[in-house]
Amino acid sequence: MREELGVRKIAEFNVFLELAALRVGEVLNTESLANDCGISVDTAKSWLSILGSSFIAFRLRPYFKNYGKRITKASKLYFYDTGLAAHLLGVESTEQLILSNHRGNVFENLVVTEIIKRYEALEKRPRLYHWRDSNRKEIDLIIEKAGSHTI
Repeated sequence: MREELGVRKIAEFNVFLELAALRVGEVLNTESLANDCGISVDTAKSWLSILGSSFIAFRLRPYFKNYGKRITKASKLYFYDTGLAAHLLGVESTEQLILSNHRGNVFENLVVTEIIKRYEALEKRPRLYHWRDSNRKEIDLIIEKAGSHTI
């Protein structure tokens, strides 16, 4: 798969995938991800784009309409396949997941992707967002429908 996508640094890309999985359900800091992987920010952005265009991972945009400047304006990262994310985290069983520090993020990933699947099955494109302020108060998912919001 990686070679078909034009990724030449296979070992670095594998590390990138694992470190991206560690950030599932979190506000994405591309610079931090790049530094942790030992790659450039431009490479990290390119690889995130590849993950998005190949339906491996996606970014949930922030909702920041009319709430001032103290709102996080960075996207959150999710994997379309929660099982892949869990695998990249080294989770091999339900018991391991239950005991994992990542269980909340993996569960959040599952909920978000299931909501997306439901909308897709209804042939609708959901407008989904997350919200977080500078005090780390957070709403994991906002569904915008015809100008109204569901949290």
